Amino acid sequence: GATLQEREEAEALQITVLFTGTAQTLHAIREAAALAAELDARIRILLIQVVPYPLALEQPRVRPEFRVRPLCAIWKGEAIETLIDIRLCRDCWAGLAAGLRPSSIVVVGESGSSWPFTWERRLLRHLRKQGHQVISVRGSKK
Repeated sequence: GATLQEREEAEALQITVLFTGTAQTLHAIREAAALAAELDARIRILLIQVVPYPLALEQPRVRPEFRVRPLCAIWKGEAIETLIDIRLCRDCWAGLAAGLRPSSIVVVGESGSSWPFTWERRLLRHLRKQGHQVISVRGSKK
């Protein structure tokens, strides 16, 4: 069975920030931090990295740590406690399904483009269709 700490972590309210790029994710983390403070929730950054089939699943072309390193350096001075969850997978949608609890609160940073067919918009539609509570953060916030 799970330890008491593991059960408490599983039951704790969690806000998941999907990594969509350094700048977008930083804006999303700031929004999630404000929400987490109100709800006494934890923040988790979920990075889904698709590894193409010619490569071993454990050997992506780019190490995922390199994608989140600039983000860590930027928010290091801020009082935002976060957990980084990196999921290596073959299919993005399957990785998302495995990485999110049912009815998760998910914050997604968007690039600010008015184009309705961006990757982030597609992601938002997919998450809402799966029953998640989605918050979109667009543009830059100073």
